[in-house]
Amino acid sequence: MKHLGILMVTGLILGCGSGAILQEEENANTTQEQEARFEVSSGKTVPIFSNVTLTQSDANKTRAILIIHGTDRNAKEYYDTIKKIVDDANKSTSTIVVAPHFQQTGDTGLNGDELAWSSTWREGGSTPEGNISSYTVMDALIKAINTQFNKVTTIVIAGHSAGGQFVQRYAAFTQVDGNVTDKNLSFVAANPGSYMYFHTLRPEANASCGKFNEFKYGLANRSGYMNSIESNTTILAHYAKRYVTYFLGEADTNTSDPALDTGCEAMMQGAHRFERGKNYYAYFEGNVSDHNHTEIRVPNVGHTRTGMFGSTQGKKLLLGE
Repeated sequence: MKHLGILMVTGLILGCGSGAILQEEENANTTQEQEARFEVSSGKTVPIFSNVTLTQSDANKTRAILIIHGTDRNAKEYYDTIKKIVDDANKSTSTIVVAPHFQQTGDTGLNGDELAWSSTWREGGSTPEGNISSYTVMDALIKAINTQFNKVTTIVIAGHSAGGQFVQRYAAFTQVDGNVTDKNLSFVAANPGSYMYFHTLRPEANASCGKFNEFKYGLANRSGYMNSIESNTTILAHYAKRYVTYFLGEADTNTSDPALDTGCEAMMQGAHRFERGKNYYAYFEGNVSDHNHTEIRVPNVGHTRTGMFGSTQGKKLLLGE
């Protein structure tokens, strides 16, 4: 990805317990929209879009929104959508917006220092070179915000479609909250195409679908970042205490959408995204007695990030009011 005349943001993670320490190459106004590169590890970077400079403190910032793009990996469009919602609510002075861009191997214009994944970025997969999980990127961004913006009390991690898949699995495995104990983390999974189950229960039976419980649809045969917690019971307990919202468009029912996961593993969860979301929340409610999860539905809205996050319910989830 080409970056001309932009700010380079770098962060070096010093072990599990520390935040990202950032070095600044050039100054920029903390309220200025910018495209930048965020260094995750050993000179390897990820493009981000942000309304702040992550190297400069700003005591006015009290909330951060990290927005994850969908399959098209159109991070700038996602950034623009959320930034407009923030601006229209007159919250730009107090709210950080950051949209990372998860590039894929084979993308044109990749710089030599930029990380790239296969399509597994959406479920925490690792880069072919360097073995860096996409979830490690999120941990680093959260630690950077925690380090530089000490007045931020709430961090919202939100994603739509493939980004919703990212958020749902990330909430289960990240342990970053151990480093940001004074921050409230919330996770908004909007219209994911599939979910990660914690048991072998499924709404639909399919005896011929032998891998229905393998990661990313279940916990079996997970690897890399997802093995940071060994016990399935511990992962479930870890996930249950998270503040997770299953954010569903009631009109997201198109079974002919070419982007819809129609593999047997996903079809066992329901025929379309709305049904899969309803089924998953019912499953979680019925099998986990103590949790901090909620389901919110948006009437007459289908598979659209603007319709979801621009709704009254979406604005409340993002802005907290």
